[in-house]
Amino acid sequence: MTATRPDIIRSLLTVGYSSRRAEVSVVGLWRERMLVAMAIGYPDASLRTTSHFRNLEQAFWPPW
Repeated sequence: MTATRPDIIRSLLTVGYSSRRAEVSVVGLWRERMLVAMAIGYPDASLRTTSHFRNLEQAFWPPW
């Protein structure tokens, strides 16, 4: 199975919602912009994660 960057963006925007428009109406345009930026910035041209993504700090939960 092959995937493209637009496929990834479309999937990110519609998971849990019936459409992109439904997602934006519920959570706002900021979430759409954030997810698109992540889909563009984290994978490289061959859709492998970038070193920037691999070096992100992992949050520990719970914080104690």
